[in-house]
Amino acid sequence: STMQTQLVAKKNDLKSGAFRDASMAMCALVAAADGSIDPSERQRVAQLIATNEVLQNFDAVDLQRRFDENLNKLTADFA
Repeated sequence: STMQTQLVAKKNDLKSGAFRDASMAMCALVAAADGSIDPSERQRVAQLIATNEVLQNFDAVDLQRRFDENLNKLTADFA
């Protein structure tokens, strides 16, 4: 909650491609952390993309594509 409040306060500062890419990479790492990627984890990220105020700085389809690409990389070679 506190982190989300801080992110929203900096929403206008978080429009860079670096933040976009890092946020989707982080979501993919968290989803794959236990060694498997459940459909519920994919759904949770899709929901986050659709509803998170800070992520609304970016195109939702593009975010989903970047998340999926990161998952594919992790699936191919987790290390």
